[in-house]
Amino acid sequence: TGQGGVRSAPGTGRIAFPPKASRGSTNTAHLSMANSWPRSASTPETRTKFTQDNLCHAQRERLDSANLWVLVDCILRDTSEDLGLQCDAVNLAFGRRCEELEDARHKLQHHLHKVGHPEPRRRLRRLPTTLPPLITWPGPSTPFSSVPLIPRDPRSKCHLSVNLCKTR
Repeated sequence: TGQGGVRSAPGTGRIAFPPKASRGSTNTAHLSMANSWPRSASTPETRTKFTQDNLCHAQRERLDSANLWVLVDCILRDTSEDLGLQCDAVNLAFGRRCEELEDARHKLQHHLHKVGHPEPRRRLRRLPTTLPPLITWPGPSTPFSSVPLIPRDPRSKCHLSVNLCKTR
């Protein structure tokens, strides 16, 4: 016999199929799979196991999410502290640089006083208050209103562009 109730008739070379079942038929050997449940069918035990697996998975996801929130909070706190320290360091360096520049300015003013220029601003007052412009633009060579317009002939419709996609 072959698989699934298919038999070959001896000596004929033909395949003999099982007889068709009818209501009164007692030959139900070919319908043996009709009464058995497939192995993937749901039972209370499999449903319970599936539910437990889902609950465990959800609990792990909740814990992972909580751990991620804690990690992000720690990272943000550390970043905030680092930025505060950097801000303080920049403010301190800027203050020192301002003091250095102020000292350099005082030294230069003292040196100017020694050289004989007691008031450097007095010398600057002698300069002209308005400087002539370095670059002057004479304007357009010809006024736009005096440019003659070239008359154009009206174009015929054959010169207009045609959208080939719309004409198809």
